[in-house]
Amino acid sequence: VDTLARAILGEAGTKLKVTVLAGYTTTPELSWLILHEGNHKNAWGLNVTSSHNPFWFTGFKPEYFGRLAPNSFTDAMAEEYQHVYQDTIEFNGAYELAAEDAAADFVTIIKRDQVVEKYSAQLLNRLVEIGIIAEPAYKAFSDLVEAYDGKLALDVKWGAGIDFWNNFKAKLSPEAQEKFLIFNNTPGGSDGIFDTNKPEPALANLGNLKDVMEEKDCGLGTDPDGDRTTVVEKVGKGLEEISMNELAGLFVFEKLNALLKDPKDIKEIVLATTLVSSKFAGLIVEYFKPQFEAKGIKVKIYENLPVGFKNFGETPETDKEASQNLLAEKPGRFSLCFEESGGMSLGGWVQEKDGALGCLLAAGMRMKHEKSLLQQVEDIKKVIGRALVYEKDKTGMDHPKIKEKGYNKCAPDFKAYFNKAKTDPAKNAEFIAGLQAFIGQEYKISALETVDGLKINLSAKDGLGGFIAFRLSGTEPIARVYANLWGPIANSEEVKERTVLLRQGGMRFFAGFIVEQALGKIAVVQDTPAGADKSVPKEIDVDEAKKFIQEVLKEAKEIEQVYGERKPEDVRFEAIIRVLKRNH
Repeated sequence: VDTLARAILGEAGTKLKVTVLAGYTTTPELSWLILHEGNHKNAWGLNVTSSHNPFWFTGFKPEYFGRLAPNSFTDAMAEEYQHVYQDTIEFNGAYELAAEDAAADFVTIIKRDQVVEKYSAQLLNRLVEIGIIAEPAYKAFSDLVEAYDGKLALDVKWGAGIDFWNNFKAKLSPEAQEKFLIFNNTPGGSDGIFDTNKPEPALANLGNLKDVMEEKDCGLGTDPDGDRTTVVEKVGKGLEEISMNELAGLFVFEKLNALLKDPKDIKEIVLATTLVSSKFAGLIVEYFKPQFEAKGIKVKIYENLPVGFKNFGETPETDKEASQNLLAEKPGRFSLCFEESGGMSLGGWVQEKDGALGCLLAAGMRMKHEKSLLQQVEDIKKVIGRALVYEKDKTGMDHPKIKEKGYNKCAPDFKAYFNKAKTDPAKNAEFIAGLQAFIGQEYKISALETVDGLKINLSAKDGLGGFIAFRLSGTEPIARVYANLWGPIANSEEVKERTVLLRQGGMRFFAGFIVEQALGKIAVVQDTPAGADKSVPKEIDVDEAKKFIQEVLKEAKEIEQVYGERKPEDVRFEAIIRVLKRNH
């Protein structure tokens, strides 16, 4: 601790009061400790974690007033003090506080169970806030579990949340404990390597739950540092995930329904999400908005924030109205912030995403309404009268120039092209024409957002709205494609079919248009024998020709199924263009 403080802050480092948590601690617990203990004297925190990744990704996660520090700080810290990390922290399965640190007069050591007790008790208040239980008491949650006709099954992935979940379960009644199964939670079992190379609570990594769950059960998962939420239900013989896109919609619908009946002292309602998240929660808030505004309550929706939970605490200066901490406690304001990758939190709680909060709210919704969460999502769509489908996919970045230049070094080229596509009239027209060639001429391009990657807002006839977005991964050489369409509930099947085609068209558009526009086309030079007539075409490969024709016919069939009757020559022409683009 002393070495690290001196390295980062010089001699001033020894003037800090340092609190060390003795034991593995989740990211939201650290955020809670900074915000809610010590009369806000704990301004900074430092978490050593691999997040939802295998342990060899372990690094520093600096916390700034309860939220992740700005990129400017973390980037500088990573570059300047990498040697400190390498020299002072040696992975040995568990961290033991050095004797000289423990004896230092500026160090305070807090036992983990002291934090868990307070954090857990206050977490119950958040369940009251959403309306899951009537009072912040373990008995209230126990009663809910006891009355539930299924069971709860949770996988904590040998993570830092083991102590929290074991403590929470121990506070419940014996009857409730029997119906709350927790896996990978042996006390003291968290050894820093978590669930080896499968620590992310993704659907494919939750085999424990699949083996024990029945249709009425609610499956839950968190990652090793406890800030992500995964929720699954048994459908047939497999599991189906209820994403944070849908969970956030469930939570906000529950809260706004209650506020409509009794607004209490609420003067403002805020929903905030990242630009690649689903519109589901936003449609719900838009449905309620006129009713709240009639009561004099302001309703604000922020849907284009950059990916990364810290952006809810420090929103872009380009949006002056949103340049505030949307997660801070503010009298008279209810705010819910989420991102599609499994993170959410409430204003006035922690300024990090909180996996325990997400899991308990989801379980509470399943038990309270005695109905599957998947069914609740469909019921809400009927209430607001909107059909919505969200899909995402990823494509490898195997373009020759990317391989030659390196994936990370190509990121500025894509960013520059995205900005040109938005601001340069000629590039914008070229971009829109190219996009429509891949996804269909019926879409009207209403806006391009470039705050993080590229998001294109779309609209079409019959009240159809949506977006398609492209974003480069920050950790692996892939690009992610997001497609989201919504429209009248009567058009549910059409919305579903068109979303699939939108995603597929977006994948082809990225690989066959954006990559070449951003990085430049590759010139293919073929050797020509001396004296040969260059005007004579290469002999046709019959097998390749047959394959091409089959692809065109298949594409034409898909076009006809979605868009109905068109002139055969128009269908064939569009199919040929799509196949040519897809195959470069």
